[in-house]
Amino acid sequence: MPAFVWKSIAILVATSGAACAMNNGASEYGASDYEVLSGPLPPPPPAAASTAAAPAGSFGTPGASPSEDGGVVQPTPVYPPPPVTPAPPGTVGSPPITSDPYTAARDFCAQRINQYRATVGRAPLARVAAAEPCTDQQSAYDSQQGTAHGAFSYCHELAQNECPGWPGPLSNVLPSCLDSMWAEGPGGGHYDNMSSNKYQYVACGFYQTPNGSWWIVQDFR
Repeated sequence: MPAFVWKSIAILVATSGAACAMNNGASEYGASDYEVLSGPLPPPPPAAASTAAAPAGSFGTPGASPSEDGGVVQPTPVYPPPPVTPAPPGTVGSPPITSDPYTAARDFCAQRINQYRATVGRAPLARVAAAEPCTDQQSAYDSQQGTAHGAFSYCHELAQNECPGWPGPLSNVLPSCLDSMWAEGPGGGHYDNMSSNKYQYVACGFYQTPNGSWWIVQDFR
């Protein structure tokens, strides 16, 4: 990635001595994660009627409250719809063959958000595979900086939710994070991003730190 791009992103957050490491695709993503994330989606719990307080540290930062890590939003849509990667010839309707270790997790992420949206009469969001490598880089950058939303808008998203530094296996972390965001109810920043009619697309990015914790970005456009 050109140096000037990261210099411009660095303005968003306080720089640190640690270099920004890009996600190289390496992961400890296990077979059990694939099995759980590839299985049928359980019915989502109902959203709260109003913004609900979550336990301290529930969004991955000890002592933090959801409001301190609320989803962020760009005020005015200014970007065109992202391109959608076409399926290879002869496999219409099927995703292309990929070595992406997070394919099952990305599917689950988009499906879970859409399952929640359906409970309040919202149209499903399209998963945009073309944007996912960029969201992985956002997750990696935020991890290195130790700041949620540090690379917000780099991938031309209009809103973003993030699970910063959640420990545990991805098969537990991803559902728990999305469920906690939705449980905020109307008026909660994460819930409002997930349920908004302003967006048509979603891309989920993943990065696992050397200590095993997860930084997971959901970009909305």
